[in-house]
Parts: sequence; structure tokens; C-alpha cells
Amino acid sequence: MARHIRGQSNRQIAREEGIDRETVGRVLRQPEITQLIARYRSQLLSMVPKAIGAYDEALDSDDLRLKAATATKLLEGFQVFGNGEEQATPEQDREQRRLIFLGQLTDMMLTKNRRYSTPLPPGYDRLEAEIEERME
Repeated sequence: MARHIRGQSNRQIAREEGIDRETVGRVLRQPEITQLIARYRSQLLSMVPKAIGAYDEALDSDDLRLKAATATKLLEGFQVFGNGEEQATPEQDREQRRLIFLGQLTDMMLTKNRRYSTPLPPGYDRLEAEIEERME
């Protein structure tokens, strides 16, 4: 399940586990598993605003080392410059694109909430108060 959530293909999972990829597919299609995966993804999505807030706080910090380390990690994550490691694997690249998309989606939801008062998904209500504080 964890490999599937990280974006690993059924073929890769099957190869590493030494089982048929169809077996992997059947396991991942079981109702209990699909519900659990959906719940985990929802929990991860609900953490995105907190993570963005943590980056904001670190970048606003008076501690220059914390600010520089945070900025460096962000720039490496967005592949503005390399981190001295080999090129990202297709799975890592896919995960980075997914996280960027989730951040953009979160920003879009918050913008629409502010402009048009559209309701936020569950768990985002706390974020609305934080936004209002920052807007003041």
C-alpha cells in the first residue's frame, strides 16, 4: 500500500515482492484497501496547509541558518538547482509533480474561499482563520 501511495507501479511492486502484478492489482482493488488508501491520501492532503505554514514560518524566521536551509530545500525540491545527487527517478519526479499540484490545488481552494466564500473541505476550517490573521 505504501509503495502504491508513493506512486510505485504495480509492476514494480510485484517485482520487488516476487509476486504477479495482477495479484498486486487485486489486492489494491479490495474495498478495505481502497478505503484505507483513500483515508491515508485524505490525511496527507489535510497536512499540506500545515506543511506550507511551517515553510512560511521558517522562511520568515530571524534565524538565518534556518531560513537558508529551508530555502535550499525548497529550491532543490522544485529542481531550481541540484542537490549533488543523481537525477530523480521517474517515481520521484512524479511525486514532486503531484506535491506541486496539491500545493497549487490548495492555493486555488483558499483563493476561491476568500473571493467567493466557497466552502473548504473538512479540516481546512482552521486554515481559514490562519489566513485571515495573515491578511490583517
